[in-house]
Amino acid sequence: MNLLAQPHRLVAAGALGIALTTGAEVLTAPYSAHVVLYELNPAVHAIKVVTALVFVAGMLAMAARYRTTLGRVGVGAAVALAAGTTMAAIPYSVVETTLTLNLDHAQAEIRLDAAYEAQLAWVGHLAMAGMLLLLLGLITLAAVVLRRRLYPWWRPLLSLAALPLGVLAAVLDETTDLPVPHPPTWIFLCLGIAYAAPLVASTNGRPTRWDQATQRSAATTP
Repeated sequence: MNLLAQPHRLVAAGALGIALTTGAEVLTAPYSAHVVLYELNPAVHAIKVVTALVFVAGMLAMAARYRTTLGRVGVGAAVALAAGTTMAAIPYSVVETTLTLNLDHAQAEIRLDAAYEAQLAWVGHLAMAGMLLLLLGLITLAAVVLRRRLYPWWRPLLSLAALPLGVLAAVLDETTDLPVPHPPTWIFLCLGIAYAAPLVASTNGRPTRWDQATQRSAATTP
């Protein structure tokens, strides 16, 4: 199976992987108030790097495969989602995979804070810029998909639901002692569900221009 020819599978798998690993950080990250499984933290972030790369590959493949259907704005939004994910998720996860397990979580948190304040300060700045780019891409892609009716209406609206869910998660994290997963968990969970199907030209399932061209080419090939 050529997964690049079915980018929705890559997008869904990558996004749900990021959501699951980000949610797991509530229990594994040294800076979490609810950390109980710090020894799993490097593995969780290694998996996150892999799933982030899968998501990025899926978004770029979607932009290439459906470039005519999405138009320039839609393609730009998909590329923005890929770039934002790369900037926001991968560098800091790579850093956390290097934490040694001979430290307890409090010592690991101190080491991380010192590193981010010194030689790794750029990671935090890059992550913030990446998150802004990701949100811009999310909103823009949803608007394009809605306007061009490339999915049933509920799918792009579900992707937009990531925004209030993320805000709610941030508020609950700050105001309660509940082990609430970080906002990116909800963003990628919604993205993974919303874009888990191939784009169509309308809600009744007509093929896209790309698919029509592919079918005509296959029909004329001896």
